[in-house]
Amino acid sequence: MVKKKKVKKHTPGIKETMAGRSVKCESCGAVIYETTEQYDPDKPLTGDMLRLLEPYRSYNWPTYDGSLDSSGTPRFQMFCTMCAGYITATGELSFVDLEPWQGAVLAMAEKVMAGRSEDEVIDHCGVVAGVSGKMSSKMSSAEV
Repeated sequence: MVKKKKVKKHTPGIKETMAGRSVKCESCGAVIYETTEQYDPDKPLTGDMLRLLEPYRSYNWPTYDGSLDSSGTPRFQMFCTMCAGYITATGELSFVDLEPWQGAVLAMAEKVMAGRSEDEVIDHCGVVAGVSGKMSSKMSSAEV
C-alpha cells in the first residue's frame, strides 16, 4: 500500500527544492505524476509544475487530458491523463512516497512492458491494480 508522506511545513522565503515528488491523482488515485523544478507551494499550481513519470513519458502520453504542460495552464484545466478527472480540485497536491520495494517493482514492470502496445500496458496495469473487470481463467468461482 502506498503511504502518504507527512509533509514538513513549508517556510515562506526559504527556497527548498520540491522537484521529483510523486503526486497522486485525487480523482482516480493513479500515481503517474511528479513535481518539476518549477513547482513552488507558495504559488498557484500551473501546468509546468508537474510531469509524467516514466514509463508514461516514454510512451509520449500527453501530460494532461486536453491541456498543455505550460505555465499558462491553470490547475482547473489540469486533467489526469489516466481518468480525465481533476488531479487536484483544491490546488493542494497529494504527495506519496514509494517504498523501496515499490520502486523495484516499477522498474521490473518497465522491463516487462517494454515493446508492448499502450492498450496492453493499460490492461496489464488495471489487472495488477485490481481494477480490471476481467477475471483470471485460473480462478474458480469459489475463490471470487
